[in-house]
Amino acid sequence: MSGSRVIPSSPISSRALPPPFDTGLATIITLPQPLRRRVLAMGSEAKNRIALGVGSTITLSPPSGELSDPEARQRLEEAVAHLRDDPATAPEVIAVDLHPDLFPSILGRRLAASWEIPVVAVQHHHAHGAAGLAEHALAAGLAVVFDGLGWGPDGRLWGAELLRIGPDGFSRLGTFAPVPLPGGDAAVREPRRQLVGRWVAAGIEPPPAWRESCGVSEPEAGIWAHQCRRGVLAPVSHAAGRLFDAFAAWLGVAPTTIAHEGEAAMRLEAEARRWTDNDCQRTVSFARREAEGLLEIDWSAAFRLPPPARKMPRGEAPAREAASARAEWAMAFHRAMAQAIGEMAAWGIARTGLTTVILSGGVFFNTVLCELVIPELASRGGSPLFHRQVATGDAGIALGQAWIAGGNP
Repeated sequence: MSGSRVIPSSPISSRALPPPFDTGLATIITLPQPLRRRVLAMGSEAKNRIALGVGSTITLSPPSGELSDPEARQRLEEAVAHLRDDPATAPEVIAVDLHPDLFPSILGRRLAASWEIPVVAVQHHHAHGAAGLAEHALAAGLAVVFDGLGWGPDGRLWGAELLRIGPDGFSRLGTFAPVPLPGGDAAVREPRRQLVGRWVAAGIEPPPAWRESCGVSEPEAGIWAHQCRRGVLAPVSHAAGRLFDAFAAWLGVAPTTIAHEGEAAMRLEAEARRWTDNDCQRTVSFARREAEGLLEIDWSAAFRLPPPARKMPRGEAPAREAASARAEWAMAFHRAMAQAIGEMAAWGIARTGLTTVILSGGVFFNTVLCELVIPELASRGGSPLFHRQVATGDAGIALGQAWIAGGNP
């Protein structure tokens, strides 16, 4: 399967797009049917919000903050300490993320042991999609969940998932081909490491000219490539967020070191915004394949192209032409991403008969992608739905956890 095609432009109402950020207020979600048991959902490590599900409502707390901060951890512990005092709201079950080492998971298990109630571990992307279903009062649907990463049941780092979700749980229908992250967390902070991982996955060597322009020595690039080939401190990731990082590094717009979450993807989106022509001649390609009923999107072809020059040429006209080319490449990438989502959704629709497609995860803060994906899904028979009451990122995770562990109708 080849890369992007031109997606017809159509008027996009701002109401169709996800909220640009979390409001920071408590949020009450009303369900069409009551939960089967009272539930405390511990949420995510980043942008933590907890949720309490009682009867036909799930209430999300204001954000606790980033739980890498000891003060935020203390605020979270204080917030849940007295929930057992009122018999009318006392949790009967606690929901945690599947990843056992996250602070909310550790705290949730400790509370469950103290209160002598069961724990339900919920896969990260399942919770994302379930949050969308709960918001829209739906019992089942497809979910395309794109984010930085989340722990999968197979022990791998998921993050570009097509899921079928219903009262009986979830099944994984599609994903992106796995790619190594040399250095693990270091690769998340340094997108150029991720680019090396992409080149190794595509079967090519890091170009010398690129190394020189990025200040990466030959031994350094060689170590990263060796890590990828041997699987040494190079966990594999399926995540769409990591693909944005790598392509931003390929295009020369990613920082050497990430200063804040999503920085490289934001720069790539800003470049795409500069392309105002409906016609996009450049193509970012991908392939699709089926393996044991799972659709896999492989982006190797996108990284076999020689990377563009990283230094802007001298002279007004050459510089303007180079800037235009960079913007067109960025838009071509977003168009290809929208088409890949369309391919995944069409695959899910054909196999399940479900046409509702929840779009969730931090990648969908990207409004360029959202504007492109709406007509793409509509052309394939899908009905896209974004979050409306909670943020599309991890701040909405607790809602999905509560909906699942509380026994959604």
